[in-house]
Amino acid sequence: MNIRQFFGHASDLAAIRSMLLRYKAAIDHGDVGIVMACHADHAEISAISLDSVYTGKNQVRQFFENLFSPAVKEDQSKPPTDTHICIHGQTAVLVMLHEMRLLKPEPHILHCRISLTLIREKNEWRILHSHLSASRETFLDVGDARH
Repeated sequence: MNIRQFFGHASDLAAIRSMLLRYKAAIDHGDVGIVMACHADHAEISAISLDSVYTGKNQVRQFFENLFSPAVKEDQSKPPTDTHICIHGQTAVLVMLHEMRLLKPEPHILHCRISLTLIREKNEWRILHSHLSASRETFLDVGDARH
């Protein structure tokens, strides 16, 4: 993981890096269980081009199940780049660039900017809020991929 800027304590950086690597591997392999374990109890995810906000464990799970559908995502992605982390007490903010190969509406590379707000919960860093920004065309039909 290429971390370009970091503000905070080294032990927090190591714990956050470990969580991010686990999260990235889960995303790459479509493992919804591990993805969900990386989220805080009241996690919220939003994707600006979906015109929707997914809140709570059930909706976040549904978002990732749709994204991981074989009709949507292919298991080919690169590591996040240009990762910036700022830690303040029990919270942290990360901003990174990421890309993955999507198959719907037609095969293409999704270039996106991901922002994560983390909290220290149950002695672990977890994702409280995530925001993915990409072009509107990128997300057409992702929400109904299983239909």
